[in-house]
This record gives sequence, structure tokens and C-alpha cells, in this order.
Amino acid sequence: MKSYNVFSNFKKVLCVVTLILYFSGLPVVLGNKPLGEAFTIAEFAVFFLMMPEMWGELKKLLKMPKLFLHVVVGFIMVFALDSLLWGEIIQPMLGSILKVAPNNANTESLIQRIHENPGFMIFGCVFFGPVLEEILYRYTAFGMLYGKNKFVAYFVTALIFGIQHVAIAGIWGGDYAQFLNIGGYMIFSLIMSFVYKKTDSLCVPILIHIMGNAIGVYQIAL
Repeated sequence: MKSYNVFSNFKKVLCVVTLILYFSGLPVVLGNKPLGEAFTIAEFAVFFLMMPEMWGELKKLLKMPKLFLHVVVGFIMVFALDSLLWGEIIQPMLGSILKVAPNNANTESLIQRIHENPGFMIFGCVFFGPVLEEILYRYTAFGMLYGKNKFVAYFVTALIFGIQHVAIAGIWGGDYAQFLNIGGYMIFSLIMSFVYKKTDSLCVPILIHIMGNAIGVYQIAL
């Protein structure tokens, strides 16, 4: 039991450290090759060390087909609240008020990298990225905070998820217009946290995340 606890604690620490590096964007910003390589190793370590938990989550999902209904409902919520309400109404309105042309540097960077290395980036965007992000944000950040304060868990997880997706260009790059995109990412994160808590299954937000990214990659490929 003691060795199990040591291993479990190691995974938790690794998840937290990887989350901090992932959230900050420092490995990319600093351009430090050893740090970048260490971060890549940490990402893959988290991914593979969490596979037993992921396998258990998948078996639970397969035993409870009704959970797939939550995947569909969650995806509809993302489409309605994130893509339509935020993306088509609120964000353009804010851009008009602030006289800022809305653009998403994170998406533009992904488009460029997908065109440069389509096979690897499609795998990363559609599968590896969603699984890793849900482990880091839902399982790690949200899971650690929820027992302390529910509101803080939802808000802080959504905030760091949003900041992470604009950090490189918006914070480190000085393109402050990128902060207009935080709202959309926060809405997405709030929905993922909600369905995760509602279903007690990490596979549900992972599948919604995969579907959303897959559609985005498909649109890029057209």
C-alpha cells in the first residue's frame, strides 16, 4: 500500500508540475531546448502514467451507454454557448466596442503547424491534446480545487484554461487583443467541468473535446 501511495503521489506531483509549465507557456517562450525537451517528456509521462485511470474511465463509459447522451448534450452546449453566443455575438460586439479586430493567434499558430506537419499535429490536436488537457485541467486542477470550494474550482480552472490558450501571444507577445478570446475558452472549460462533475467520468469531457477539435481541424483542412 505504501509503494502504491508513493506512485500515486508522484503522478499527482507530475500532473501539477506539467500543468504549471503547460499553463505558463514558458517552455515555448524561453526557447530553451533542454526545458522544452523536459516538458515534452513530462507531457508524455503524464499521458502514459494516467492510462490505467483512463482505461477504467473508458470501461465505465462502455458499461453506462447513457453517458454518451451527456457527450451529445455537452457538445450541443459548447456549440450554442461557445461557438454561437460567444463567437458570433458577444466577442464581435466587444471587439466593435473596443475597436479591436478579433483574431485568435492560438488558432492561427495551429493552422500553420498543421500545414507544416499535418500527421503529427492532427494526432496532437484531435487526440493527444484533448486527453492531456482534460487530465491537467479537469482531473488535476478542478479535482484538487473542488473539495475546497466549488465556485473557485469552476472559476479558477476556467480562468487558467483561458489564459493558457492566449498566454504566448497575449501575455508574452504583448498582443493584448488576444484577451478577447479568453471568454470563449472559459465557457468551454466551464462546460467541460460541469459535464465532468455531472457524470463523474473524465471520458465525457475528453470525447466532447476531441469532437470539437476534430471539427476545427476538419475546417482547417478544407
